[in-house]
Amino acid sequence: MRNYLLVFFFLISIPSQAIEVKDLIDSKIKMIYKLKSKSEKIKNIETLHEEVKKLKENSKLSDADFYIATDFLNALSPILTSKDYKKENCFNSKVELMSNFGIKEIEQLEKELPFGAKKGFILLSVLCR
Repeated sequence: MRNYLLVFFFLISIPSQAIEVKDLIDSKIKMIYKLKSKSEKIKNIETLHEEVKKLKENSKLSDADFYIATDFLNALSPILTSKDYKKENCFNSKVELMSNFGIKEIEQLEKELPFGAKKGFILLSVLCR
């Protein structure tokens, strides 16, 4: 009986130590949003990209967090490949991001994009303003 209780308490304590990708991404986006310089924003986005990539590779994530991380990393690829964020390049990056997730119209953007991709789109919007 003691062994079962020990295992039960151990299983209860595991989720509290788990890292939530959603919270990490949200907190970093808020920090990036407050920055003034585009070069600082880009540097922090690259750092966030590396953090999420390492977290995805080295941690045991829940299924939801794994898919959030995967979608977020896929959404960041068109953002990080663009070197300047002028109007035309921003438009092309948005189109590429949308096409990566099978979205054909702007009206579908909010409904159809997965959570991780929405966060990537928010970062692109922050860089393009």
